[in-house]
Amino acid sequence: MKESPLESLVVSVKINKTISDVWNAWSNPELMPNWLVIYDNFEAKIIKFEFRTGGDSNYIMASKDGKLNYAYNSIISLIIPFEKIEYHLEDGRTAILSFSVTKHQTMVQMEFEPVAHQDVGAQLFAWQTILDNFKNYLERE
Repeated sequence: MKESPLESLVVSVKINKTISDVWNAWSNPELMPNWLVIYDNFEAKIIKFEFRTGGDSNYIMASKDGKLNYAYNSIISLIIPFEKIEYHLEDGRTAILSFSVTKHQTMVQMEFEPVAHQDVGAQLFAWQTILDNFKNYLERE
């Protein structure tokens, strides 16, 4: 059952790395805990990540004190190498991650259907923070 009758939301970031560096980092489950968090007092645990069309993507983002946790479960429905990854979330929503080159940077854009009963601003903040953490992690490496 689809939870979101709202229009898709979009966040993006430009990263000072090659598209292959960016693609490889996003698709590597061993690196995800380094950037897949919203707050400094959170951590990510990758349960399962099968980077292939039809593969499962399951992780938990939780506060380090154990008081809050969010489980994310999706199926990777489409992979176009170095261009796009499409996810179908367990609640029926869709998220599309696009990669493109702009001058000497790689643009990463996340388009996602928001959860209808959650604040849109909070959802934008969360995904923008994740992309910013991804950028910061890659540019430090």
